[in-house]
Amino acid sequence: MVSHRANARQLAVLLSQPYECETDGCNAREHLQIDHIVEYGRSKRTCATQLGYKCAHCHYLKTHKHWRDGPKHPNGKRKLIPPNHPPPTAPGPGP
Repeated sequence: MVSHRANARQLAVLLSQPYECETDGCNAREHLQIDHIVEYGRSKRTCATQLGYKCAHCHYLKTHKHWRDGPKHPNGKRKLIPPNHPPPTAPGPGP
């Protein structure tokens, strides 16, 4: 049976990351929730590289208000993209 919940190995990978909401501009560090970067309903996969931490507010925006994650920036954060906005391009390597 396939599950949308992270298994022990996937949780170990996630727990090795900083415990902070990964949304750019949000520095919440308490009561974080595990989020599928690509919605489980679309991917039907739970993969350690596609899991991240979200605060309750940022997770609510994704789950109920149709916001979506942008690409991961070098600092480990992602922009939350409002509904009906085109996705941004991946950040470049810099100057």
